[in-house]
Amino acid sequence: MTAEILQGASPVATLQKVNPGKAALIRAWLVSHGRTEADTVFQGLKARSEDLTVMIDKKTGDVIGIAPFKPWE
Repeated sequence: MTAEILQGASPVATLQKVNPGKAALIRAWLVSHGRTEADTVFQGLKARSEDLTVMIDKKTGDVIGIAPFKPWE
């Protein structure tokens, strides 16, 4: 499933567009997890009370963590 997950993932630049004014917070989250925009992608996760952003390693498909940013418009 890794290939499918990565194929459906979006670049961090898209996350920044969906969360205007939060680019610095997104970069800070990445840095705190030892990541960069270049090596990270994301998928949205629909949850009951709020939507979540799952940050993913761009090469391996490993989950880095759940970030507190809205994943879509």
